[in-house]
Amino acid sequence: MSAEYIALIILVVSIIALLTDKVPMSVVGIFIMAAFYLTGIMDFKEVTSVDTNSSTLLAAIMFLFSGAMFDVGIAQAIGKQTVRLVGQKKNGDIIVLGIIMLITILMCLFLPHFATAAVLMPVMISISSQTKISRSTTLMIMAMTTSFGGSITLIGTTTNILANGVLEDAGMKGFAFFDFAWIGLPCAVIGAIIMLLLYKKLIPSRYVEDGSESAKLEEIQDQENLKKRQIITGVTFGIFVLSIVFEKTTNISSSMVGMICVGILFVTKAFPEKKAFQSINWPTLIFICGILTLSNGLLSTGASDLIANSVFSLLGDTPSPYIIITVLFFISATLTQFISNTGAAGLLFPVGFALAAGLSADPRAITMAICIGCNSSFMTPIATPANTIITIPGHLKFSDWLKAGLPFLLMTYVLVVLIIPAVWPFYS
Repeated sequence: MSAEYIALIILVVSIIALLTDKVPMSVVGIFIMAAFYLTGIMDFKEVTSVDTNSSTLLAAIMFLFSGAMFDVGIAQAIGKQTVRLVGQKKNGDIIVLGIIMLITILMCLFLPHFATAAVLMPVMISISSQTKISRSTTLMIMAMTTSFGGSITLIGTTTNILANGVLEDAGMKGFAFFDFAWIGLPCAVIGAIIMLLLYKKLIPSRYVEDGSESAKLEEIQDQENLKKRQIITGVTFGIFVLSIVFEKTTNISSSMVGMICVGILFVTKAFPEKKAFQSINWPTLIFICGILTLSNGLLSTGASDLIANSVFSLLGDTPSPYIIITVLFFISATLTQFISNTGAAGLLFPVGFALAAGLSADPRAITMAICIGCNSSFMTPIATPANTIITIPGHLKFSDWLKAGLPFLLMTYVLVVLIIPAVWPFYS
């Protein structure tokens, strides 16, 4: 059996295992890595190379900072401040969730959406503790909002940057910084309204905090060096966030900066090493490694090409713009649920360019349709690292993402069909 079909079988088995919600996600991750190695598709070095992938390192670093922020009371203080801001107002839960979505969207304007999710994760858990809103609710809403926010600016996701680079490399006019906002902003606004109105029906309320974090904060208030530890933690975390923001400008790896900052926490005893490694969610890291292996395997074997080309072959010689958008969007949105959105985009952009040339259509319209489809990472916990890192801490299941994500995927599709032909006409 050829490698691409074996890779597809591994994909299908993994999806079935996740859908049953009976197999731990970490076990699925181990299965994926073992399957690609034992079938000879990847050697040991290729399988284990994902351990040092920037996404894996960034997730580990953020778990460490999350633990540090709780240990010194910073996250709890932010949560308390949010509660104090809302007070005892009517519909307080909706106000809190609205603030969460607004902050998330604003951060996504200038930070990659995975980095935004990683930075906000400890804050969401603290807000859950202070407000008694389910942790699964705050984390899932925040993660899904990063997908909306990431589609507003050029730097919101690596997919957007890649799309612009592909156009410029082809000698065409690229996208301006806020060109993505034509679609991203309506998606964010309408998506936020739908979320606030229907979150109790769409998002599970599976885990409510017992306030232990608040009690812990009171306990550590007696420590003499608490202020010093808070300052060190806050400063190192700030440096790490800035390294993410300016990574492209400085060409300095944010993961390396993060590891140095964590080392400073250990050396200064702002966050004891023993507590630090207890704060890492190891099942999530194992699952991330498995998903990265799956993504690499689908791309390297050509299984992703097989899926994409079979769908593109359904297009006629001169399809209408609406048919083109529909096919491009749904093949992009389907692929991005199982491989990285950057990987899906990298696979589909060349096919989209060939399609545009064959139809004498505007490549920018086709590129935008693919890009927004790849950013629609709503329906699975493996669609984007932002979803993956909060799934286990949020006590979420694979089926939760399907239920909550489908309405937002369809909403995005409607907006894409209405807006792209109007802003970027296919046939000039």
